[in-house]
Amino acid sequence: MGKNKLILLLALASLLSAFSHKASAIEYALPLAPPERHSPRQTMISFATNINMAYRLIKEANKENDTAGAVFFNTPGALAKAEKASIYFKKAIECLDLRDTPRVYRNKIGSERALQLKEIMDRVPIPASRDIPGTSELITDEGHMETWRIPGTEIRLRRLESGEEKGYYLFSSESLREISDFYEAVQNMPYRDDPLSTPGFWDWYNDSPGHLLPPRWAFLLPKWSMVTVESNTIWQWMALVILIGSTLLAISLAMGFFRNKSLKNESDFKKGVLKLSFTVTSIAIAATSRYLIKDVINLSGSVALLFSVGTLSAFIWIFGAWTLFGACSLVADIVIMSPKVDPNSVDASLLRTVSRLIGIFAALSLLTYGASQLGIPLASVITGLGVAGLAISLAAKPTIENIIGGISLFADKPVKVGDFCQFGDNSGTVVEIGIRSTRLRLVDRTILSVPNADFSQLHMMNLTRRDRHMFETTVGLRYETSMDQLRWTITKIKEMLLSHPKVHHGTPVRVRFSGFGAYSLDIAVRAFVQTRDWETFLAIKEDLLFRMAEIVDSSGSGFAFPSNTAYLAEDTPPDKSRGARAEKEVEEWRKSGKLPFPNPSPDLMKEIRNSLDYPPRGSFEADRD
Repeated sequence: MGKNKLILLLALASLLSAFSHKASAIEYALPLAPPERHSPRQTMISFATNINMAYRLIKEANKENDTAGAVFFNTPGALAKAEKASIYFKKAIECLDLRDTPRVYRNKIGSERALQLKEIMDRVPIPASRDIPGTSELITDEGHMETWRIPGTEIRLRRLESGEEKGYYLFSSESLREISDFYEAVQNMPYRDDPLSTPGFWDWYNDSPGHLLPPRWAFLLPKWSMVTVESNTIWQWMALVILIGSTLLAISLAMGFFRNKSLKNESDFKKGVLKLSFTVTSIAIAATSRYLIKDVINLSGSVALLFSVGTLSAFIWIFGAWTLFGACSLVADIVIMSPKVDPNSVDASLLRTVSRLIGIFAALSLLTYGASQLGIPLASVITGLGVAGLAISLAAKPTIENIIGGISLFADKPVKVGDFCQFGDNSGTVVEIGIRSTRLRLVDRTILSVPNADFSQLHMMNLTRRDRHMFETTVGLRYETSMDQLRWTITKIKEMLLSHPKVHHGTPVRVRFSGFGAYSLDIAVRAFVQTRDWETFLAIKEDLLFRMAEIVDSSGSGFAFPSNTAYLAEDTPPDKSRGARAEKEVEEWRKSGKLPFPNPSPDLMKEIRNSLDYPPRGSFEADRD
């Protein structure tokens, strides 16, 4: 074994000598070349060579800091050497199979495993390089050699059969999971008398802040703070507690600050900006804390990393998804603020809904990716989402139906925000068309929320979309009314409607004797009023009813009423003089051939059209015009 040891030492020494004698040109060239890992021999030599080069550069950088007397800062030369050392160190880590390690912890755990592996190799006998299988010795009658074990240990190198590193021999993930136990078993063993060993590299890395080159102030810490408890020193545990407390305090203060801002009378857009600012600030605080824990406090150990780095990483991914969802909604608000988009239009509602759906999809995608980074297998996440999606779709069938109903509302556009609608026994103004439901403000000022699945199937009248309103009523005259009085009343009502400037004349005006009612002679009246506004229509309707009442009164007749009257005295009959005048005028129409039945003559219609004053003289509107 002594001979094999000597051969291995000579091989490593000759390789390092080549680097040292060719000065900086080789040192700069090596980081650009990937480590050779096509055989166990190449992997063993690549691992030892790179980690020894990193160790040598770190020692030189530390010596340069000592010479310069730096305390709080590293010299530029020391930082340059530390940068090159990091490159070599990463090459050594590439010799480890870390595929089973979550990406969040991969660099940190890879650094720890590499140093612990080097500590073991510096203490146990290592075979000579010629006794380690090379490329020519890997293929046997049974095929490729799948694994090779370092003699006297349980440390194995395994050939990868898939992935980007297929065909490479790496220190197996199974061995790396137990490397901490292996290190504890040999840590009290003396280092081999070997110029290529790296004594104390692991303890120095584990107990000091920073990644590879610690700041000089770390060596001024009291000795009691350097005592190791559960893989970390006392000062590291103290710094972790202080940092976690500071992180929680900072996030709480940010929450209070942005919440107080949002309580003011701000627009929805500004509130969205404030919420987004809070999530971004929280992510920045958590990311800073995670960096300090990993690269400044330099916390070690799987449990500590899971508690601190894992928790903070999960927080970052969750708030990142929240931020992404809020950003999608904010983009929609920005577009809606454009002068080309009506905030109350159905396009604006559709834009809000689509942005929310895109935000939900993007947030779920980010959470899925984040879960894979935290070590949750992506296939399991997708499978879980599929099963959960099936369960949710079955349990939330009404919600899905409402979402589809909302999409149909956006596609058909039967209503938009601000429309006044009538459906069933309710009528009100649409105030919001959401993903799940549509909200309306009823005429009594209450808010009614109707699921989109139901709302899309309602027999609904959109009163706002009317180009004009229909005026329709029935005038019931007393049975004492003579037929000529009835004709006179019909004629005067029709003339009044034809002459009214707010009555639409493109549609025929209908005033007809419609039948004998139970207690009245019925005149059916229908016309269309030229207005789309409901309140304006009510005002015009009121004016038309006033004028019709005056016509009935002028005819000498009266309105019938549905009642049983017990006459205890003689009934006052209608005014006979007025009835006589009306009958006389109808007789004159008959003699002159101008009887307007069944229709008035075109000359008469032309003569009387728009001849009435509206608004009536003396009214506010008439005076203003």
